[in-house]
Amino acid sequence: MLLHEGVLRWQENWREFPLPNAFLGIDRAVAEYYESLTAPEKCTLRWLSHRREMAKLRRVLGTRLIIMNYEELIIDTQTQLKRLQHFQGLHDEFPPITVKKDSLDRWRRDLPALAVGEINETLGRHVVGEEASLLDTECRDYAGKEPSSAGPRCRSSIPD
Repeated sequence: MLLHEGVLRWQENWREFPLPNAFLGIDRAVAEYYESLTAPEKCTLRWLSHRREMAKLRRVLGTRLIIMNYEELIIDTQTQLKRLQHFQGLHDEFPPITVKKDSLDRWRRDLPALAVGEINETLGRHVVGEEASLLDTECRDYAGKEPSSAGPRCRSSIPD
């Protein structure tokens, strides 16, 4: 998100859109606070907002919704395509495809350490309780490692 001009424009022009804005994770109560945030912090809140909206949809829609994790789609493409095929009730399998896996670690190569630090600090301020435990587990599952080495949204300072 931080390296995408279009995404950054959403954050720069956020006042042009009505509040609450679930897409960006802003409501009237946090608007002044949001204004003071850096781009990495705003991107983190956007990511958290999307996670929370997906969790709401999962609770409401149950088995009528399939959520496909980007990392899982890239790491185990065929298994995820089979899930999608089953969900859609398709008889024909999707043809095998090759995906570029370098995008999974792009943040490690392209984001400055300062931005990664701001992301981690923002998560530490905004993710608590059960959500923190779920995020911690998800990060371990994704990377097969401790959260601090799994990615910018996965770090060791998540409260237990």
